Amino acid sequence: MARAGRVTRAAAPVALLALVSAGCTGGSEPGSGATGAPSPPAASPSAVALPGTPVGEAAGWVLDQLAAGGGPTPEEARQRFSPGFLDQLGATPVAEVFDGLRALGPWTPTAFDGSDTEALVSLATGSGTAYRMQVVVDADGVIGGLLFTEDTVAGREAATSWSEVADDLAGLAEETHLLAARVEDGACVPVDPAAVVAADEPAPLGSVFKLYVLGAVAAAVEDGSLAWDDELVVTDDVRSLPSGELQDAPEGAAVSVREAAGGMIAISDNTAADLLATTVGRPAVEAAVTALGAQDASGLVPFPTTREVFTLGWGAPELLERWPDADVAERRELLAELPPDLGGVEAADVTTPVWQRDVGWRASAEDVCRAHVGLQELAAQPGLEPVREVLAENPGLPLDEDVWDYAAFKGGSAPGVLAASWYLERADGEQLVLVAQAADGGAVDQPLFFAVVQDALGLLAEGV
Repeated sequence: MARAGRVTRAAAPVALLALVSAGCTGGSEPGSGATGAPSPPAASPSAVALPGTPVGEAAGWVLDQLAAGGGPTPEEARQRFSPGFLDQLGATPVAEVFDGLRALGPWTPTAFDGSDTEALVSLATGSGTAYRMQVVVDADGVIGGLLFTEDTVAGREAATSWSEVADDLAGLAEETHLLAARVEDGACVPVDPAAVVAADEPAPLGSVFKLYVLGAVAAAVEDGSLAWDDELVVTDDVRSLPSGELQDAPEGAAVSVREAAGGMIAISDNTAADLLATTVGRPAVEAAVTALGAQDASGLVPFPTTREVFTLGWGAPELLERWPDADVAERRELLAELPPDLGGVEAADVTTPVWQRDVGWRASAEDVCRAHVGLQELAAQPGLEPVREVLAENPGLPLDEDVWDYAAFKGGSAPGVLAASWYLERADGEQLVLVAQAADGGAVDQPLFFAVVQDALGLLAEGV
């Protein structure tokens, strides 16, 4: 029987004008400088100020339009929204969609979480129902994605057992995976039988794949072929799509290996990941997959860059058609055939889930657990201390410092995919790993996903 307040699926969007996913970016990981899970609005809401960033200004404009008597005009819509956004609307005028939303108002922003170009805004309404507004803009503030959904986090009951965590996770997506484990003699041992859900089955990773790139970098530093202070150069042929910052760096910009590794993990910088992966080489990253304990490497070999995944998934339909049935050798050939210019793919194009066609990176929760343990073992080697530092720069979610002495986090997202993973060290010396993965043919409710994961972290903190 479902407990009161439990939400089993994301509510249907009130208005889906166009949703730009973070793609294979992990940019929507909490704490990454992008959209996380803001606190639910108070019963008597007070407005919060929106920042003067491009996305903050765009969100403010949307709310101003909803407070107005009508609009936006067709000309205003063309100025404010990207062509791809308007194409997805078809013949429906933007003003008509705004009219429908306006009727639920007034809209009051009660919380904001975002980067310069992506944001999640919590909203109170005149109807008394809490909503969330997701906004994605380009560097010029042009809106490429706007989504209103009912807030499924507000008012929910927290899970108090591993079976409830598993049930809540299962309600989020078609395919879910869970592992909460103690690290004992380098092995991942489940904390409870109910804390294991399809943990041995490969599942989409999103940007969790970057753990393996970090492993390859650490191996290169260990053997002397690379140094943390070596400078790497950003070029157009390695530039990827967001999330991150390096995609906006000018041609020829230099970044150290340590800086690139930090950006790759802490803000899930795709261009940093590709820069590192191409520096050490695909064979080295694939070797790291094995060295970090992957039992089934079929979802990681060949190991693509983010640029290749974006191009294959959304910019090369003929190659995408051949990909699912291709063997490893054939897939290497298909990667070599990809167009050199991202296939013309832009962030606004990355909307349709392609994980069902085996595009991206796949590994089991058990493999991710072993990867975290392996990275910590590497970090214990002289000269590899930055591995441990990098992994701890973004804790993912708020953690009780009285309970946890150390937290390493990597999460990830793609259309229809969310994943999160932690390696944790308790103040009492216990070492734990938590991995959660969800994949669906539609969008996975991100704030609800991380609310469920927060419950799991709470159980680990309590020693349950």
